[in-house]
Amino acid sequence: MTPLPPGRFGSLLMLGLPPDEFGWPYQAITRLAPGGRTSGLYRDEYDGIWAWWNTPEGRPVPAMQRLPEEAQAAARQWEAERFGDA
Repeated sequence: MTPLPPGRFGSLLMLGLPPDEFGWPYQAITRLAPGGRTSGLYRDEYDGIWAWWNTPEGRPVPAMQRLPEEAQAAARQWEAERFGDA
């Protein structure tokens, strides 16, 4: 679990993919622009995509974990369809 940096964030619920270690769907972290619109996915310096960390009860907390590769591929596809090639 990694602390979330300062900023405005939302989430993209990743249904239809293998769940996290507690059986809950991953929620990719999205960046929010002024006004609350999604402006893209939260990425690290290695282009990895991150998700909210869920508790065993399924509650997301203000910390993050790197998405597994299959979920990263699906998130990149969503981002490309929504914003063009990301």
